[in-house]
Amino acid sequence: PYSSFSLLFVLRFLGHYFAALGSIEQLCERFGVSQNLFYKWLKLWNSHKQRWLGVLADSETSSISFWKKLYEQERYSYRGLTPSQISPRRGC
Repeated sequence: PYSSFSLLFVLRFLGHYFAALGSIEQLCERFGVSQNLFYKWLKLWNSHKQRWLGVLADSETSSISFWKKLYEQERYSYRGLTPSQISPRRGC
């Protein structure tokens, strides 16, 4: 009676919904998901959207870029180092 769906499946389903690739009824039928479950996923997406988008932004930001941005802010400056003095390590 219980099914488990991967994160990729849920995101794909929601992507189809946001791209208006069918009505809710059509998408639920195509993906084999109940409308109640769809609304739960949508509610969860809306309540966690900032967190989810932060993960996506994080995946696009290298570690060195993050630290350079951090050092650019005066309150986080580290012993007078400037961003140009910080060199990337391999694999970052």
